[in-house]
Amino acid sequence: MASMGFDGYTGDSPLTLTKLTANTYYSLGRLASGYPVAAVLETGFGRGLEQGLPAFVAGLLGLGNPAGEEATESSVEVWREFLELNKEVVEAG
Repeated sequence: MASMGFDGYTGDSPLTLTKLTANTYYSLGRLASGYPVAAVLETGFGRGLEQGLPAFVAGLLGLGNPAGEEATESSVEVWREFLELNKEVVEAG
């Protein structure tokens, strides 16, 4: 089960610290493609839904990435904060 939030898309929400792109969501889809998956749309805004959702689905189905974006990276501090906030989930694996 994947609870898909697309509000982490770069520039979509002033409340997010991540800078996810269509490439990020495509990669997540590719990672999940080898498993039985049920994805539930949680939230998202303009570009996150327009670019991220089709990229995730394409990755999940093993298709090419429909978005021609270049990858970006979130800073190490953002990932540390994410892991700390989600420590129980990460440790449960």
